[in-house]
Amino acid sequence: MRIRRIQLINFKPYKKLILPNEKDIFPRGLILIEGPNSTGKTSILDSIIWALWGPTAIGTRNEDLIKFGERFCRAIVEFEVDGKKYLIDRSYDRSSGMKVVLYQYDENKGKFIDIASKSGEVSKKIEEILQIDYKQALSTVMVRQGEVNELAVASPASLRELISKVYSLDLLEKVNDVLKKEENLLKEKLDELQRKFIPIERIESQLTEKNNELKSKKSQLKEKQKKLKELKSKIKQLPSPDLIRKIESAMIRINSFREDLLNINKNIEEFARNIGITREVSIKTIEEEINKRDQLLQEKLKEINVLENELRNLSEKIGGLQGVNKELEDKIIRLQKAEKLEEGELEYRCPTCGTTLSKEKMEDIVNHYRKEIENNKLTIKELIKQRNSLKEKGEEKRREKEKILVEKSNLTSLKKRIEELEEKRRNLANLENQFKEMLSETGYSSVEDILTKFNFKSLNELYQHVTDLSENITRIEVEIGNFIEAIDRIENEITKLQQEKEEMLKLEKEIKETKKVLQHITYLRKVLMKNFLSQWVVQKRLLGTIKHTAASYLLRFTCGQYSNVDLVPTKATGERGSGILLTVLDESDGIVKNKDMLSFGDRTAVGLALRLGISKTMSRIKPLKESTQKTPRIRCVLLDEPLGGLDFSRRKEVIDQLVEDEGFEQIFLITHMEIERKTEIPRVVVRKEGNISVAEFVASKQEL
Repeated sequence: MRIRRIQLINFKPYKKLILPNEKDIFPRGLILIEGPNSTGKTSILDSIIWALWGPTAIGTRNEDLIKFGERFCRAIVEFEVDGKKYLIDRSYDRSSGMKVVLYQYDENKGKFIDIASKSGEVSKKIEEILQIDYKQALSTVMVRQGEVNELAVASPASLRELISKVYSLDLLEKVNDVLKKEENLLKEKLDELQRKFIPIERIESQLTEKNNELKSKKSQLKEKQKKLKELKSKIKQLPSPDLIRKIESAMIRINSFREDLLNINKNIEEFARNIGITREVSIKTIEEEINKRDQLLQEKLKEINVLENELRNLSEKIGGLQGVNKELEDKIIRLQKAEKLEEGELEYRCPTCGTTLSKEKMEDIVNHYRKEIENNKLTIKELIKQRNSLKEKGEEKRREKEKILVEKSNLTSLKKRIEELEEKRRNLANLENQFKEMLSETGYSSVEDILTKFNFKSLNELYQHVTDLSENITRIEVEIGNFIEAIDRIENEITKLQQEKEEMLKLEKEIKETKKVLQHITYLRKVLMKNFLSQWVVQKRLLGTIKHTAASYLLRFTCGQYSNVDLVPTKATGERGSGILLTVLDESDGIVKNKDMLSFGDRTAVGLALRLGISKTMSRIKPLKESTQKTPRIRCVLLDEPLGGLDFSRRKEVIDQLVEDEGFEQIFLITHMEIERKTEIPRVVVRKEGNISVAEFVASKQEL
């Protein structure tokens, strides 16, 4: 589909607007819609969507589309599909409501003929012409503000759902849901019955076991009560476990600090030797070495900056020559187009001034242009060689810079270790003083006095002994309580077992009947799911096409940093199947990254590439093998402020790619940001005049 002309009356901020004008039509390729914020840029795209599909498509009430102070609004959009021209005229009046008429241009009569004049008929005819319904169209044609980033950060389940809806692959899931719901109800019922059911043999066996268990529990309770009394008598004679642990902890900390001091000192000496420090290791010497590295680093950064400036200049020259070649190629195409005269002869015209040319003159000009293109290509080739050489020098300088950074990092690390050593020494002295004070407060002159009194080899043995006794006492007290409760419980269970036996006989019969019904429903659902999975085999082919298309965009949009877009099915977590995980390959470090590893700008580039990949794929393949649906014929995309998260270089690459992209007949791009080569691109310039918005179409430089 190609938008040829737009006419608006009282639509949002526009009083009257005709784009590009009453005689001309919009060109193919990229068309910018530029202007400050809140001037009415998005309203132009909304008018296209509203005209084609009505208010539901833009999520706005008809009343809100009418310009303030007016009683009606109207949008007329002329478009072309497969060489046929159509015109849709949609209006809304506060008193009479909605009117819409769809026309098709009759070549024989030389005018537009009415082919549908009711909302339902128009919607059906639009879907027939474009071979796509409006929900699918909006998912691929219109990209509103913020939607680019939302696509890049979508969860695997959400991304799978989006692709499924765009290609109408969710019908089988809905059928499966009906069967699954019935199956779940039966499973819940069966689970409930089985949870209640107890085998009859088990109940009879439990009656015997419970009587024997009751006798055993009473005997064990008596033994536990006797053991508890003995343990409580022993623990009263031993020191507090808190005191033992406090002393032991202090000793461990002192020994640990001493060992740390030895290890840190050895590490400092070894580390210094490894990084080439041969003189005395001190804070002063290390700081001197760090200062030297800082000076070297500044020198390297200056050298790298010079190389980067040279590279940038070369890239601009290459881009300029490529643009010149593109203009020359376009002129050649226009020169070679001939007009038929009445006598059957061919006439050629200059694409710049319209002057009539002979065929020989036309061929001379074409040959001149081709020679100029070849010369430019040779120059580009030489400039690329120079750029590659500079890149190699830049990499060498960066390696030298990284080496300096590593050396500085090592020196900084060594400085921290020396500072840590001094801090450890101060802490050790404090700990030793605290330990002496603690021993004097307990009444013991040394740890050996404590161990000798209670006949233990170490504090840990003494602490473990006291702790074991305490734990045993607590455990036995719990066990005694459990025995008492168990005895009461067993006595109650014995009275209930016979009643359960009668109930289980009834449940056993009901379980058998439920299982039969469940097996039948499960069989039907699995057959359906098999067919469902076969459709997803088709989706894998679909995903492969989307990945390939999106990757070519992403590589260009990120200046070569990201490539290899992958849409990986995730592990299935339920009956609905797997999700789709979006990953990209970072060429700078070779790491495959998901959405959580990307910056805001990266997500913008990824989201835009994926959205364009989906849009382009919609016009190239038929999703389901057995589907009666034809290939969609929309090769037009409307982008509303997609560049906000991109830096200057990436914005330039996006614009360059969209200019060169032949996969779409038209791309309308809204932006309030400055575009470097906008004079080379057809554009609609929007501005405010009082409370009214106005817009004018400006042809590209080569079209003037």
